[in-house]
Amino acid sequence: MLKIGVLGLGNIAQKAYLPVFSGIQDQAEFYLSSRNETKLKSLQAKYRFPHVTTNMDELLEVGLDAVFIHTPTATHYTIIKKFLTAGINVYVDKPVSEDLLEVDELYKLAEQHDVQLTAGFNRRFAPYNQQIRQITGKQLITVEKTRVSAHQPVQEAIYDLFIHVVDTALFLANITTFKPTEANFSYQINADAAGILTNCSMTLKLDGLTVLAKMNMQSGVDHETATIESSKGIATVTDLETLTKDSASGQLSSSLAGWTPMLTRRGFEPLINEFIHSLSDRAYDNPVSPASSVLSHQLCQLMLDGTVS
Repeated sequence: MLKIGVLGLGNIAQKAYLPVFSGIQDQAEFYLSSRNETKLKSLQAKYRFPHVTTNMDELLEVGLDAVFIHTPTATHYTIIKKFLTAGINVYVDKPVSEDLLEVDELYKLAEQHDVQLTAGFNRRFAPYNQQIRQITGKQLITVEKTRVSAHQPVQEAIYDLFIHVVDTALFLANITTFKPTEANFSYQINADAAGILTNCSMTLKLDGLTVLAKMNMQSGVDHETATIESSKGIATVTDLETLTKDSASGQLSSSLAGWTPMLTRRGFEPLINEFIHSLSDRAYDNPVSPASSVLSHQLCQLMLDGTVS
């Protein structure tokens, strides 16, 4: 049976990961770690995980096959490096790091130690995003995220939120390699006087295809859409829950069945399952390829640097 560590038990771990882990304890033994002993014991009792520790280093001594890292972004580099160097596969929440040099270094380190580094880009695995990605003859892809009234510094917002928008757009366009130039890549960042992001956008131009990613932090509504326009019509996924197809013959709308688990609808459960399958069967590739993950980080960093190489 696989041995899998879980490091960090904050909001994302509790909402998106522990419920999935609790249902697959016949496939893996989970070892939870948090410095908050009260929280640790409470979650152990709730989900009946047998192994817990307040000492992260103890996870290095139990023969883990992999570790899920759900700690703050600022801690990612040091923690990921420690586990990769120990020969342990790593799954980490996005972003891998807010430093592109660290991102590159960590993926190279994973390759050197013949282990996986997987970034948690769950929206790739949302069922409707998977479905519209198969559309042929794509002409225009637009992925948009809006918030009611969010206030985050530019870099934090780009790496915390906009990277998901960028990654989803690249995924839908089947782009894993891209050399940005002044002719094929442009972006816009608007911030207030205090450096708080108000809105941003990114545009990629390829042969016959334009890819647009955009985000408005103060739109008055929480919303997320992904739209693909082709010669056959327009397909739009709204909030990962609804798919609308417009064509010359009319409009068709569908929603995921109510019994479809929320973590499946949002792509978390499929991604977790694919990662775990890849551990036990090397025929499975890394579910989030290193090249595609690095590209999402790279394009976000180019926006922040204000340069195109």
